[in-house]
Amino acid sequence: MTIETTVNISQDNRYLLEKGAEKLKVSKNELIKKLIVRFLNQNFDNFLMFERIQYQKRIKGGSWKPVHVWLSPEFYEKCQDLRKFHKFSISNILCKAIKLYLEEII
Repeated sequence: MTIETTVNISQDNRYLLEKGAEKLKVSKNELIKKLIVRFLNQNFDNFLMFERIQYQKRIKGGSWKPVHVWLSPEFYEKCQDLRKFHKFSISNILCKAIKLYLEEII
């Protein structure tokens, strides 16, 4: 069983994600999971208490693109925990992971 969810990322990040998946010869879905796991491993202790969830910065012109992701229930639960403890939306976590770790993973 998988859970389908959607993340919204900028066109630039979507392009980087597609090119990265192509280079690694994996699906975008697999690369997204690798990036989120990498973010989790590097930022495990950065918890924020009594803060609001931080979303991505707005982009003039609204160049956001939805990306559909299929996750196992266990991984989806980890993503929800990331959202709760790190106070970042999953889309924001993915965008940060693309900027920080995509080149390293490729």
